[in-house]
Amino acid sequence: MMTPEERRDVIFNYWREELDDDHSGEARGLSARLRRTSNVVEVLSERAVQELGDQLKLGFQPEKLALLAMTLAHVKEPTSQTLAWRFGEVVGQSGEGKKKRNKHLLSETRFQNIIRADGLTELATQLRRALPIVSNKCNVGHLGEDLLFWNDDIRTRWLFDYFGRGLSAATIETSPEKEEAEL
Repeated sequence: MMTPEERRDVIFNYWREELDDDHSGEARGLSARLRRTSNVVEVLSERAVQELGDQLKLGFQPEKLALLAMTLAHVKEPTSQTLAWRFGEVVGQSGEGKKKRNKHLLSETRFQNIIRADGLTELATQLRRALPIVSNKCNVGHLGEDLLFWNDDIRTRWLFDYFGRGLSAATIETSPEKEEAEL
């Protein structure tokens, strides 16, 4: 069984070697193909995507693997901050007096739509549309792992990250290990 750190390393290394536009012309091509398609079969026809599935030991989870690869293709630069934290960066305030509220890079309504996404396809679509708001930069490993194990624990961590409560993945018991144990 893979540890979360190992899984995040595999995801980051895949992104760096196979999708990072600065890495090679081949990476630019694959990244572009994955960004242009929404067809799971087209994504799965890519050798690098199949190799990612093998490295992550995903077994037969074609939709999850394809959505992971398509979403990662939209990341342009890795950072240490999680995507939820980046979405929640405060860019100003609105209202007056006691009704003053922080304005975030991604509006609360759009963020809540991501959190409430019904299924992985809708989640991945909303994330791909929202990534440009944060200049397509985030922690690649954490994004990938969160997509693989999207559940209420991860949603809760995203909510705390967005609203600036700064809980790390270690603070809230995320459930990749729980999910693997249940499989």
